[in-house]
Amino acid sequence: MVIHHLTGRSAGRRASPVQADRSRQGIFTKLTQGKCLNGVFLGDGLPSRAALAAYARQSGKGAGLVMWFQAFNYSFDFPTTVCQEVAGADAVPFLKIEPWSCKGRDDASFSLDKINSGRFDERIAGFGVEAAIWGKPVLVTFGHEMNGDWYPWGRKPAEYLKAFNRFFDLCDRAGATNIIRVWNPSADQLADLRDFCPDERQFDVIAFDGYNFGEAHEWSSWRSFGEIFEAAIEFAARQLPGKPIIIGEFASAESGGDKAAWITVAYDLIKTNGQVLAATWFNADKETDWRFNSTQSSAAAYAAAIADEYYIGPLINPEPVSGRAQEASVIPIFSKRAELARAVIVPDSLKILGQGRDAPRCQFEVEISGLPPEAELVRFAIISADDHVYSQRPSVIFNNRATLTGYIHPDVAGEEQGRLIVMDLNGQPLLTINFRLPFLL
Repeated sequence: MVIHHLTGRSAGRRASPVQADRSRQGIFTKLTQGKCLNGVFLGDGLPSRAALAAYARQSGKGAGLVMWFQAFNYSFDFPTTVCQEVAGADAVPFLKIEPWSCKGRDDASFSLDKINSGRFDERIAGFGVEAAIWGKPVLVTFGHEMNGDWYPWGRKPAEYLKAFNRFFDLCDRAGATNIIRVWNPSADQLADLRDFCPDERQFDVIAFDGYNFGEAHEWSSWRSFGEIFEAAIEFAARQLPGKPIIIGEFASAESGGDKAAWITVAYDLIKTNGQVLAATWFNADKETDWRFNSTQSSAAAYAAAIADEYYIGPLINPEPVSGRAQEASVIPIFSKRAELARAVIVPDSLKILGQGRDAPRCQFEVEISGLPPEAELVRFAIISADDHVYSQRPSVIFNNRATLTGYIHPDVAGEEQGRLIVMDLNGQPLLTINFRLPFLL
């Protein structure tokens, strides 16, 4: 089926407490260069440069966008290391946050009610701080396919919208303006999709997920790409005109039809339609073998489809857009025989106390005084020269003073450089120090 290019007028929207930074939508559109990012989910395991290099060898083109999942039971932390791997392969990271413990649709470990009660606010805000420190563009969605009934957050529109807004509002307050916020419903459940749609100022990109299960299951039948996505793209064009559209997940089974032909037609339709700015192939053997190379014919069709210059592979690494880690001072801190020397650093209210290290790490303690009386909490992060986040913890302020503790993991054979950032609860920097730690054997 042909996907039509539709336009329409947006209906009235609910008021939103925090308006999205519209420039983030512009950043994503600029990354796509008016074409379509070649996206991929690599299956089990976290994305790495090695895995992405293997994908490029197999498919004939590298990825311009890389998607993966992160469940709350795995970590609340922003996946800086994974983002570094993806960006190191010159692709845009796309992270799907899943509020559950992967125990099925009745899993209440991180229920929407618990999220909306504020139980996880501190941890979500920490995610936002870490994202802001990383600084480069990253697509993030919260609770994808919420209009389906297969996840614990599904089919609960009021609770979902409140949790969606809460998650991204906390990230905003932490300064994570580099997060490109994605609303990601299923393409198969559209009858009441408006009930699940946030205020359009609350997100920057819309993504749809959809699959051709073919005859892989008793309940499924062969469907074309158009049959899966046409109505969803029409919805976005009519209800959310101007909002960038991507395909967050798609793939085809082998059973019941010609997978190679399905792939060819799918990518032809995406190009002809011209509205889809990224298409993410779900390259995993899961409910069925979704992999593009499940057969030689499907592998050849996929390689030929993405070889078209319309599909963008690796990008030049985007510049940081957060810009919160402003240099306040450059302070050398020297060590003697693998011990951090006790040092008083300008300003005088901050000092780092060293301890010997039997293990390959050095513990430090930072004491800050003279903090504003209205402050209740500060955060800090140690970031290496290659932007690896070593440690980040909050600390309660008592009598206008706070003590922060953490660890630095140096290269024992050389020199470790980086910066220490101290922030308030909203992620605003109070102090940044660049440091150099030459460790002597």
